[in-house]
Amino acid sequence: MLTTLLSNLLFLIFPVIGLYVLGADPRRGKRGMVVCALLGSVSLLLCEWFPIPLTDGFTFNLQYSILIIVSLYGGHLVSIVLTVMMILLHLIWGQASDGYSWLEILGVSALLQYGIPHFPRLSSRSRVAVVVGFSTLSILVSLYGYFHTAPKSAHPGLRVCLLLSLIIQGVSAGMVAAFIEAMRRQFELREELAQLEKLRVISDLAASVSHEVRNPLTVSRGFMQLLLEQRADQEPDSRYLRLALEEMARAEHIINDFLAYAKPEAERITRLRIADELGYAAGVMESYALLGKVEIRLQHEGDGEVLGDRQKFRQCLINLLKNGIEAMPGGGSLEIRAVYEPGRVSVIIQDSGSGMSPEEVRNLGTPYYTTKTKGTGLGTMVAFSIVRAMKGRIDVTSTKGVGTRFELRLPLC
Repeated sequence: MLTTLLSNLLFLIFPVIGLYVLGADPRRGKRGMVVCALLGSVSLLLCEWFPIPLTDGFTFNLQYSILIIVSLYGGHLVSIVLTVMMILLHLIWGQASDGYSWLEILGVSALLQYGIPHFPRLSSRSRVAVVVGFSTLSILVSLYGYFHTAPKSAHPGLRVCLLLSLIIQGVSAGMVAAFIEAMRRQFELREELAQLEKLRVISDLAASVSHEVRNPLTVSRGFMQLLLEQRADQEPDSRYLRLALEEMARAEHIINDFLAYAKPEAERITRLRIADELGYAAGVMESYALLGKVEIRLQHEGDGEVLGDRQKFRQCLINLLKNGIEAMPGGGSLEIRAVYEPGRVSVIIQDSGSGMSPEEVRNLGTPYYTTKTKGTGLGTMVAFSIVRAMKGRIDVTSTKGVGTRFELRLPLC
């Protein structure tokens, strides 16, 4: 039993190791989904070949754990492929191997399809708990079928099988899920450190260049304003001067964005009430949203405060709201809401625009990257820097043709 148990644990962790060795992410492109589905199918096949013997001649394997873990981390298409694979294996091997019913497989798969969209939004501990819960539920469903099909004389043995199966299935699924979360955290930290080093160099350069450019620009703008006052009635000189001043104002706005990015640290740290800040940002952008035929929906339940610089936090919110409005040129709805958890608040800004590809989402917040035809990418970059200075993070999820969701996760004070 110990040998087959260890073998099944190896089969369970095989898709995880394979994905990270190959550098494939099922949530970020077709290649990752294909590799994930292929590795998961191989694991299902190996589990079917080497079941775990229990008492009184009963056997079971970790196929359901493989289906649950790979589906939740891989997505809808991967889940469908593995469900079909499990049903085919069941039909080929029949009831003699596991006693799994294809109806039970479809039932578990349907529950997974419902849970997959919500799974990435959960915390790391919650994801591990969901995996353990699904695995425990699946074995209960399977053994429920056993009790109805097996003769009554076998029920005492089935009770022992139930206890052993629950322990093995729950513990193994929890261990693998915790291992996945630990690996993901390590990769995220490595990427974040590399990104921070890159941003540090660019922020130093941006600060020095911005200061050097800002001084002569301010002087030039002042003299142009004096000339405009003297020649206000002289055309076309006054028109040229006004155009020059407008462009100088635009250049100064870009320089201010550079400086805000280079020095995102809060200068005047105060307690910020989330409800007040969201209301202020929504009110500022209301007229801009009306021009774009966008409806702003502000939902707020609960109350809480965070520490930060009021002006910079408002700038962060306004930048993200402006991006959301501009992502819907034909109009739509922009939802703003706050979700409170113990010690943390999540500010969610979700639009119904055209959405972004996984590659575009990955590049958000990097220097000078933008998806707009006219833009510098500084607004989003500044927003990421401000939230990071507040000891928070921004998670972005987007679907082409559906919309984009920004989630600002901040610690409560």
